Amino acid sequence: MDRVPAIGGARGIFDIFVPGAFLLLNIATAMYLWPFGSDPVRDQIAGLYTNTSAFLLASITLGYLFGVALRLLRCELPDRLSAAFMRLADRRTYGGVTDENRWAYERFPYTQCMKTVCEKLMPPGVLQAKNGDRSS
Repeated sequence: MDRVPAIGGARGIFDIFVPGAFLLLNIATAMYLWPFGSDPVRDQIAGLYTNTSAFLLASITLGYLFGVALRLLRCELPDRLSAAFMRLADRRTYGGVTDENRWAYERFPYTQCMKTVCEKLMPPGVLQAKNGDRSS
């Protein structure tokens, strides 16, 4: 990624704005429904939904800003933390790497894990065709 896509292009809308707007909507909903939240915050959020121009301005600006932040933050650390937690919490992961628990040890894009799952779940004819035996 050598540059951040512009908001006007298709990549900018779907790669940056949509995830950012989704995060913004979730944050606003959580703040509105938070049981310990204050009434002025709820009133401001409700006021944004009633004023169309302010809602559009805030959602486009903050949605794009949150989208850029999401794009800049990589998922590698949360992925490693999740795998470490799963190795502690799931009994199938005890005792080291096997074909059944490779998902808790492998790093993204999980090629060996996906290979094991596909070989286990695909019909035999598909696997034979993959290996070059097309006589069936």
